[in-house]
Amino acid sequence: MTLNMLKIILTSQFTMGGISINDIITNIFH
Repeated sequence: MTLNMLKIILTSQFTMGGISINDIITNIFH
C-alpha cells in the first residue's frame, strides 16, 4: 500500500459521496 494508492482510495470515497470509516477501512485491508 503506497501513500498514493491510499490517496486515490480516499479521494474516490469522497467523490462517490459514500464516506464512512468502515468503507475506508475495508478498502485499505482488502
